[in-house]
Amino acid sequence: MANVYAAQRAQPLAFTTPKDPSDTVDYRFDWASELTTGETISSQTVAADTGLTKDSVTAVGDEVVVTVSGGTAGRSYKVRCQIVTSNSRTLEVTGIVDVANR
Repeated sequence: MANVYAAQRAQPLAFTTPKDPSDTVDYRFDWASELTTGETISSQTVAADTGLTKDSVTAVGDEVVVTVSGGTAGRSYKVRCQIVTSNSRTLEVTGIVDVANR
């Protein structure tokens, strides 16, 4: 069984720009500071709170890009990103997507 390492963050990441309910937006989880030299992302899993639609997930270099749509204005949604690395480490972080009419 692989060791599980949780990214040590006191609070979830807050994405800075609110998303309009009608927008489809890419959010990036940058893992560069968590990966050791030569370590890569082997797999990724992303989950979004009910009400926010996860349209696609792609690993690009040291980043995981998730495309989301939907949501209700005035609400905040958690988007959890978990990766497994080439060194068999599991890392996870949560981002907060605020939805507002713009």
